[in-house]
Amino acid sequence: MATIRKRLGKKGVSYQVIIRRKGQELTKTFTKKAQAEIWARQTEADIDRGEVRDSSSIKDETVASCIDRYIEEIHPVKPIGRSKMAVLERIKRSPLANKSIATLKQEDIIEHCMLRKHQDGAEPATISQDVHYLRGIIKTARGVWGYPLKSNPVEDAGEMLKSLKLIGKSKQRDRRPTKEEIVTLHDQIGANKRMQIPMNDLIDFAIASAFRLGEICRITWADLNPEASTVIIRDRKDPNQKIGNDQRVPLSDEALEIISRQPMEDPRIFPHDARSVSANFTRQCKKAGIIDLHFHDLRHEGTSRLFEQGLDIPRVAMITGHKDWSMLRRYTQLKPEEVFRK
Repeated sequence: MATIRKRLGKKGVSYQVIIRRKGQELTKTFTKKAQAEIWARQTEADIDRGEVRDSSSIKDETVASCIDRYIEEIHPVKPIGRSKMAVLERIKRSPLANKSIATLKQEDIIEHCMLRKHQDGAEPATISQDVHYLRGIIKTARGVWGYPLKSNPVEDAGEMLKSLKLIGKSKQRDRRPTKEEIVTLHDQIGANKRMQIPMNDLIDFAIASAFRLGEICRITWADLNPEASTVIIRDRKDPNQKIGNDQRVPLSDEALEIISRQPMEDPRIFPHDARSVSANFTRQCKKAGIIDLHFHDLRHEGTSRLFEQGLDIPRVAMITGHKDWSMLRRYTQLKPEEVFRK
């Protein structure tokens, strides 16, 4: 017979079901008692019919070992991007990594997310990445590897994580640098005679091209066609297919002029590490007294200028790489005074 425990927490009453039957132990928590009772009856019936398999065979499989297997088997088939790989490696360093996949519960997922918030200071959008990738790994473990897991504890935790505001969408930024800030930043950088990275050219090119920083640091001389005023961006960011998503993108006269100033000493036009450029940009902004300006905001600025110059959505999307207006609009902060002027 299943045991249903009534629990009172900060968010109200919940009901935890504990089933011990035929050597198996399953638990799940619900916000309504009726839901708990229905799940208990169905699960006990499934166990009696042999539809819930014994999970003792995977008791030594941990979250970390599942991540390792996922990387080893999935990465060659569907390459894992750098940001996703970084998230998976970070999860492997967390206390959650040592939890057995066989006994993993939604409470473990919630605890992990709370630690990410209170110890690491992670925002809901950042924690959402952990949850999203963990959900995919458990889904793979059940559907591809055949692990005898009754449910996906990450999915089970979803409703509670949202109610606790531990996960959520990223906040849309509307920050655009002012002309005065750009001039001040240029002066600050120009005064540093030991600067190894051509930061002023990178800043101007980011605005003139509306490219992502990673794209700027990846484009090569071989992919540049100055006669056609185009460049090929390899493996451009895409929610469905990044690897092999090469796009030929138009360049403005200003962007081409900036490129012409770069020395041809490397296959890449801007042979610099994107993380170093971003960190340097933040330091220079701080020294110049410019508050809350990110390098990615320059892409916002460049995209907004394209619209202010009169380009329509398809032409702007061809430059920025966005697939539709709903995605493009969050990068576009038009100045009201420019609307009727155009």
